[in-house]
Formats: sequence, structure tokens, C-alpha cells
Amino acid sequence: MADLVAVATRRWGIEEAFAICKSEAGLDQHQVRRWTPWDRHTILAMLAAAFLTVTRAAIPANPTACTAEESPSPATRSPRCWPPWYSTPFG
Repeated sequence: MADLVAVATRRWGIEEAFAICKSEAGLDQHQVRRWTPWDRHTILAMLAAAFLTVTRAAIPANPTACTAEESPSPATRSPRCWPPWYSTPFG
């Protein structure tokens, strides 16, 4: 019985991930006639969903927390408030 619950729990997570990928990354927006373009579209949609997930996780829970004591302008904002994938303008 414990195995059945574990499998059902995993399946629910996978179904939720596919639903998010369909709504946010366009996984279901394909019109292809062969397997190769379908594979490419699916891979790019999954990569886009992964990028959105990582970017969303990098944003602080309170987005105004970083800018409360600092300038609201991105040009003068402290590097500690920049997303981790953002390259600094100074190298």
C-alpha cells in the first residue's frame, strides 16, 4: 500500500509540472508533422519552463525588500539584488 501511495504522489507532481509547462511555456502549442520538430519543440518548451522556474526561485519572497533602502533604478541597484543569471555591467 505504501508503494501505491508513493507512485500516486510522484504521478501527481509530474502531472502538475506538465500543466504548468503547458500554460506558461507553450508545451501544447505545437503543429508539426514529423517527430523531429515535435522533439525540438518539446525540448525547448521544457527548457523554457526550467528557466522560468529557476528565475522565479531567484526572486526574493518580498521583491521590494532589496530596493527599500536602495535606489529603485536597476542601474544603481546593489549587485546583491540582481538575479544570479544577470551578468554585471562591470565584468
